[in-house]
Amino acid sequence: EPIDPHRIYRVATKISDMTNGQCPSWTNYYKVNPYLLPPEGNYINIHAELMPFFARNLWRKLWVAISEKLHGECELDHCSPEERLDVLDSNGNGVITVEEILVALRDLLGYSVDENEMILAKFVHSFVDASGDGIITKKEFEMFCRDMDEETTSLYSKEEDRFMPTASDRMVIESAIAEAILEEANAAR
Repeated sequence: EPIDPHRIYRVATKISDMTNGQCPSWTNYYKVNPYLLPPEGNYINIHAELMPFFARNLWRKLWVAISEKLHGECELDHCSPEERLDVLDSNGNGVITVEEILVALRDLLGYSVDENEMILAKFVHSFVDASGDGIITKKEFEMFCRDMDEETTSLYSKEEDRFMPTASDRMVIESAIAEAILEEANAAR
């Protein structure tokens, strides 16, 4: 369908995808009207928009993995924050660091992680680190656990529906995470 020049579209993509044939309608429109492309620097970084979504989903996966690890000690959705914190707190100091999130991504979720590349772990960690001081305290974790318990209870009525992205969803998520990590690493150079 033709692009309506009087309508405001909110498109979550890269500008190059709008002009390289990925979306024929947009490509045709911008070939005819290249001056209407948003000015450089006036874009919303799609990776920055998606990273909170990915971080939340990784916390959900960690939530399930911790629940499964503690299953003999607590109900799936009703493990105490202390029990969950203990699983993530590998050195037993009562707080969760970025390094411990990296270990959890590797050990609990089976992700291939590089000890020298902490971008993903930092982002996942920052999702719960409300104070931004680099550690997740018991109080911060308790607030997060309360939110996760409420979300889990309200969003999922059947256990088999819990946190089960399709293979296609996983590919998209993992691809976007990898691309964001590479982009961040290149920007840091």
